[in-house]
Amino acid sequence: MLKKNKLFLIGIVIGFIIIGGIVIYPIIIELNKPEPIYYIATDDTYYSGHDNQEISHGNNTSLIAGRYETNTGSSIYYTFIKFDLTNKPKVWNTLEVSFYVYEYLREQDVFMNVMVLSFDWNEIMSSWDVYRNKPYITADFKFKFIIGLYKINITEYIEDNENITVGIFGYGGYSSSGYFDNHIKIYSKEANTTIDKLPQLIWS
Repeated sequence: MLKKNKLFLIGIVIGFIIIGGIVIYPIIIELNKPEPIYYIATDDTYYSGHDNQEISHGNNTSLIAGRYETNTGSSIYYTFIKFDLTNKPKVWNTLEVSFYVYEYLREQDVFMNVMVLSFDWNEIMSSWDVYRNKPYITADFKFKFIIGLYKINITEYIEDNENITVGIFGYGGYSSSGYFDNHIKIYSKEANTTIDKLPQLIWS
């Protein structure tokens, strides 16, 4: 009797799956999943301790962050990338920023910091003015960068702000022989590269 019951149940299951010789597969539809919308950064620049107070790096095709050794000496570089939040879509679930690291040098195994900031500035301003007006850190992520595309989820940090800024920096290290060079270079919005490698905001 138990065997007959088992066969009967198996027959019911097969009957639900196969109707008239046609196999029916379940279809899962994810509701309220909008297509991603991309916006290129509105402003980007970097600041170096070697800069005078008038210089601006707003038109550079590269952004530098970390401790970087140049012919003028070693200095810490801060990168700032600003995004407009006033064009948010009506339907969205997640907000990310992305940027592409195309060069890195890490002489010491150290982290670099990625900050989420909220303050108003533009790349026409001197890089010193952008740096000295930066506010307290809203959020701070740590990365050991290599070459590649990076995405950071900033959904919980935007609040009612009209813009958001991502700041990137790293201190490097020091030994008896001097400072370690630990830096990255990022494509700026002016870079001549594919659009997916430009710094951008992603609503999805």
